[in-house]
Amino acid sequence: MRIALYATNEYPYPLPAGAIHAVVTLAGALADGLTDRGHDVTLYCPEESITKAHKKTLGYRSFINLPISVPSGSVRYQCKSFYSQRMVRDMVDDIKRNPVDLIHLHNVRDALPLMHLLPDIPKVVTVHDSLFITQYKFFLNLYKDLPNTYFVSISKRQQEGMPELSFFSNVYNGTDTNLFRFNSTPDNHLLFSGRFIPQKGVDIALQAAQLARRPIHVIGFFDKRVELSKEFRQAVTVLLHQPYVRYTKKIDYQSLAKLYGQAQALLFPVQWEEAFGLVMIEAMACGT
Repeated sequence: MRIALYATNEYPYPLPAGAIHAVVTLAGALADGLTDRGHDVTLYCPEESITKAHKKTLGYRSFINLPISVPSGSVRYQCKSFYSQRMVRDMVDDIKRNPVDLIHLHNVRDALPLMHLLPDIPKVVTVHDSLFITQYKFFLNLYKDLPNTYFVSISKRQQEGMPELSFFSNVYNGTDTNLFRFNSTPDNHLLFSGRFIPQKGVDIALQAAQLARRPIHVIGFFDKRVELSKEFRQAVTVLLHQPYVRYTKKIDYQSLAKLYGQAQALLFPVQWEEAFGLVMIEAMACGT
């Protein structure tokens, strides 16, 4: 089968050290896996990407490596979205010249508005966003009736956030168990891995480790795409400098997988309706 996949051109696949973007990791791994199974897969992705599939970059570098200075918060979010939409436009033109049997999208906001230009090609849309958030529900409502378009959730709970969206199927996220290996002899420390935003609860994880008098290894960064209050930044920064905390900002995916296995427990005090917490199954694969 001829399959085209698109997630975003914000990051290359595999992710560079220090980056966190589960959708890129999942879409890239799927492209590799489908290629291994004998399908003719094209991954539309930035130039820096490495994949077993046919790589089509259409001249786009990743947004994070563009020679421009973009402020954080909503302005950065809009800029990277516009950049992604432009690549989707060129992808549509390319698919018109080189038809495929199926388009698999891992991006709703940037890709769906142009899919009416390819009405005859079946489209599978994996929805990675929480559907308990108003703006995501509003956007999907605009495009839920696109012809030849089939929506896939990543958890049954996610579906409850928008029951009016006719999901074709539910497919849970996966992880590479050759990379995230079981470890029967972990160390004594706790682990937090994720973006530093209030919804992920990094401040709560740090406070919990302090109350439990346990060392904690924290991996992550303040997300430039999100408007963060000065109070939140200051509170987390103070906690990161406590003696019981080991903080790592940038780490490659292979090293991260080892750290999961070395930790005694993962702290995941999420403060929103997470569609699917990838870090939880990464930890579970390691027996953590």
